[in-house]
Amino acid sequence: MIDADRPAYVVSAYLSPPDLMAFTTHRHDQSVALWRVDDDIITLSRYWEIERLSGYKHHEMPLYGPGHTPDALLDRLLAREGVSRAQVTDVWGTPGLRGSTPLPKFEAHGLPVHSLGHLFSGLCLDTAILRGSTIVALAMDGGPDFTLEPEVLGDRWYAGALLCEGELELVPVESPGLLWQAAQRHFGQEPGTLMALAHASPITVDCDLDAVLSEQYWGGFPLMQRCFEIVGGLIERARDAIVSGYGHQGQHFTREDLIGSAVMKIVEAASIAIARRNVDMLLKRGGIRPADAYLALSGGFALNCPTNSRLIDAYGFRGLLAPPCVNDSGQALGLGLLGFFARGDLRTRDLSTSLPYAGENRLRVHAAGTRWNDWIVDVRDFDEDLFVQDLQRQPVAWVDGAAEVGPRALGHRSLLGDPTRMATKHFLNRVKQRQWWRPVAPIVLEDHVAEWFTDGRRSPYMLETFRLAPEHALRVPAILHLDGTARIQTLSEADEPFLTRLLTAYHRASGVPIICNTSLNDRGEPIVNDADDTLNFCVRKGIEVAYIGRRRFQLDVTRANAPAEPQQRPFADMYAGLDRRPPPLFGPGADPELLFLLYIWPSLHSFIGTPGGAARLRSIVRLVTARDPTFRARAEQFTSYWQDLIEGRIAHGSSDAR
Repeated sequence: MIDADRPAYVVSAYLSPPDLMAFTTHRHDQSVALWRVDDDIITLSRYWEIERLSGYKHHEMPLYGPGHTPDALLDRLLAREGVSRAQVTDVWGTPGLRGSTPLPKFEAHGLPVHSLGHLFSGLCLDTAILRGSTIVALAMDGGPDFTLEPEVLGDRWYAGALLCEGELELVPVESPGLLWQAAQRHFGQEPGTLMALAHASPITVDCDLDAVLSEQYWGGFPLMQRCFEIVGGLIERARDAIVSGYGHQGQHFTREDLIGSAVMKIVEAASIAIARRNVDMLLKRGGIRPADAYLALSGGFALNCPTNSRLIDAYGFRGLLAPPCVNDSGQALGLGLLGFFARGDLRTRDLSTSLPYAGENRLRVHAAGTRWNDWIVDVRDFDEDLFVQDLQRQPVAWVDGAAEVGPRALGHRSLLGDPTRMATKHFLNRVKQRQWWRPVAPIVLEDHVAEWFTDGRRSPYMLETFRLAPEHALRVPAILHLDGTARIQTLSEADEPFLTRLLTAYHRASGVPIICNTSLNDRGEPIVNDADDTLNFCVRKGIEVAYIGRRRFQLDVTRANAPAEPQQRPFADMYAGLDRRPPPLFGPGADPELLFLLYIWPSLHSFIGTPGGAARLRSIVRLVTARDPTFRARAEQFTSYWQDLIEGRIAHGSSDAR
């Protein structure tokens, strides 16, 4: 029995491990989940995305050195929730942490734990569906982090599953993730930008899609190089075909924009085909009718909304199961759910996650008000009519309650705007330093989604794309892609009552049940964490009204001496104070091949510090290098990346790292 006076907790942590493994482990978008375990229910008490606390976008910087340890970080996080380490029974997901326990034994059939973490983040979201329904599940991302793998992995990197009548079957699947990683490296753009770029223009080039699809996208290091070559070839074809840019409604596409748009259309078409190969294989394997099953999607590729909608529409699944943090920011969630599933908790206990609003809830309004007092003109309580007037004049910052988790703002850390004016889109793209063609997503009242969008349906986490009904296209120009679609978030009273109240008030005044919604952050900055971050952003960017904790802050953004940089985040001190000197492993004479070998084969850490261990490791390096002609080059790239990151020569969260 659980002691109600002293509840038990489980931590699932997706962090860089301490000591040596901090530099032979590559984890970005690090996160920590705190779970309360009671007799009948498991509750996600808090979910921390480390980038929100450190200020490093896609946080991947390890902690090392005296006073700068993952354990110190975890202690600070637990203290924020009033939980002691003594109350934590298990710490899953990050080896080497104090009190770390292995994930419960689970037959993984050789699939990476990283991919299983993604898989279970979608598979286990709803315990009623998990126990009583059929689920077809796919986890499609770029590749594993290798930290929890007992042996070196082969070329099956991605996990799929069939769940029928409570019986789970794991199956390797393909993923287009490495094609997107290759495009990311070639274009130097984030995946979200590349997804938008695919739909930004009508430009296409001829391509033999069958040749692209003749490859098998199971994973493996050789496939990484092959995908780089495939995308490079597509770019060369596009460069030959596209000789100049052109204008669109007063705006201008550069030639590079058009090349990217044409190439990403091909990559997206190939991605959809790969995803459909997976679905066809799983349906056939299980003898499943799609109308009888849910589709669970996870992994970074599940942020591709057009593909998600295509799959649901093409097959007629009962619905989509996907967390708001489908990318690596959801690994702590997935590892926790994998652990609870493996030890049998989810057979008898229900699950409560409060998603998407499970993030930080410390707004620190009073302290921020004091700091920014010189810029604050007026503070008053929330008023619906005034909110609508503010929204129709200029986009406003909206910060309320616990933060949403995942890479997309869902109404608690958002910039909200009037969708009926194209000026709203231009304003938001300017303040966020985004390309003019980037779309702004809408929040839509769920009761009206089918009226305004073709085949529109519930989509609470902004993971599907629908086409705006033609009769409404001229009414909401700010939310549309140039192809007439929009990536929507539906909203109902059950999802978030106060946010629904806002949207309903705007609907009464305008006749439009939609408002613009984009994340409250600058380019290269994580989404804001609290009131301090919010007011800093507004003062820097000229946002005159911020609603924080349901109070209205009127700001004088014309004052001199506005800050030039984002506000320092609460845990920045843990990283800013790191000893920049490379640890011994990176000193003179260190072998890049040895470091890379320890990265892809974590069990070899057991040789370190043992008699003859170093000689044994070097002999393995010689053997692997002789067998794999690409190993040395990949090892040097891996080591160079870490050296540059530690010494500050590249930004934290660089796209080149992935």
